[in-house]
This record gives sequence, structure tokens and C-alpha cells, in this order.
Amino acid sequence: MSNNQPKEEGKEVVPRTSSAEMQPPPPKKTCIRSREEPDVTIVVGGVEFKEYGQTLRCWSDFFDTALSSGMKEAVTKRFEFPDRDPKEWEWIVSLMSPIAPVTVDKENLPIALSWFDQLSSPIGMKECGGVLN
Repeated sequence: MSNNQPKEEGKEVVPRTSSAEMQPPPPKKTCIRSREEPDVTIVVGGVEFKEYGQTLRCWSDFFDTALSSGMKEAVTKRFEFPDRDPKEWEWIVSLMSPIAPVTVDKENLPIALSWFDQLSSPIGMKECGGVLN
């Protein structure tokens, strides 16, 4: 099972179908070679994702600040986005992968802008800027 597979109450979730506004990510291949397990839990719409904190910090000022501060999330390494769509999170993480298998286009631009604004992601906003120009 890949590190980014969603889990719901300890059970593997069947892969999702794609929506019209997002390209489905291909099977997840990890680019990080580490003996360590992912160290951050992201809960989106009740679905848990395991992520590498260092990767999140690279593309998100929000995660960089939260994980290096005295915030409770720096200790628990758990972030919750209860009102967001888990499919969107998986797509955003795929988009920010070093070898991104998906792209931002005019149809999914609102989703990308919403997440990248919330997560203070200059890299993500730059991706969106290419579509806006």
C-alpha cells in the first residue's frame, strides 16, 4: 500500500473515480527514499493521509510555519481539513510532487487556487499563474 493511500478508520479505501474538474493521479510512486515512515497525518473530509512533513514544508508556508512553531500541530503532526474533499487533497499532493503526474488547467484552477491560498503555497500559486497568463 502506498504511503498516500487514504484510510478510513484503519481500513484501506477503494480507489476513487475521477471527477470532471480533476485529472486522476496515476498510481502513486514515492519519490522520497527513506527508511522513515511518513511523519504527518492529514485528515481531509474524514479520510486520513500519511505525508512526509519535509515535503509539505517545501511547498507550503502554512505547513512550514506550523511544523516549526509551538502550535499543537507541531507536536501532534496532525492537520484536519474537515470541510474539504479528500479527492482534491490527493490531487494537490500529486500536483506538488517533484515529478508531477497532473497539471493545473482552466477547469481545475478554482480548486488549486483555493487549496494553495489556504496553505500559503507560493509554488502552487505560481503553477496557477501559468494558467491565468
